[in-house]
Amino acid sequence: MAGVSSKIEILWYDAAQAAISTSAVQVTDTTTTAALRGGSFAAPANAAYAKVRVTGGVPTVGTSGGTVYVDGCVFGQTIAGNLIKFTRITASNASWAPQFETRRIVVRCVGGGGNGGSGGADLNGGVDGMDGVEAWGYTDSITAQYSVTVGASATASSFGSVVSAAGGANGANNCSYYLFQTGASGQANSGHAGNGGNYGGAGGTGVVDVWEYA
Repeated sequence: MAGVSSKIEILWYDAAQAAISTSAVQVTDTTTTAALRGGSFAAPANAAYAKVRVTGGVPTVGTSGGTVYVDGCVFGQTIAGNLIKFTRITASNASWAPQFETRRIVVRCVGGGGNGGSGGADLNGGVDGMDGVEAWGYTDSITAQYSVTVGASATASSFGSVVSAAGGANGANNCSYYLFQTGASGQANSGHAGNGGNYGGAGGTGVVDVWEYA
């Protein structure tokens, strides 16, 4: 059942198993499919044990009735500054969600390569398209989700409002000093230029790389 409000808490205990304090992980409405939930918390200095408590149908919040299912729980240590995960995004118009423990995101965007120039009727070739622009950015203001655009030929790649990179310029058309050259496609997922020629090649698609740090 969707919309059942559930509360997730960590109950901390000392070596004698006496209660110390409680950390509220989150209050959330359930979905009809499996969803990963979690967060990062500092344990009390004298904590020796911990228990996770899930309450379904929290009063005055969301739907008050229904059943919440839990399938597993994992505790782990987060060390500040450590690399948590690297992701290469090649699907355009995607959404991307960080890990729970992520505290900094570093992003590299490369725009799509420019298209190769087209040749003329007299068999003159076209000039190579330019490489897609490369740009870097980072943020410590982590949000739940980011929109991602991976640039097609000659178009920009972007990662939310963190960073964007322009696509490469298209090659010039009908240039006599490129006589008889034949165009070829740009290298996929690299933002490299498309080759010029009688039939100018399409520029390669861009790419978005993401590093997550604790």
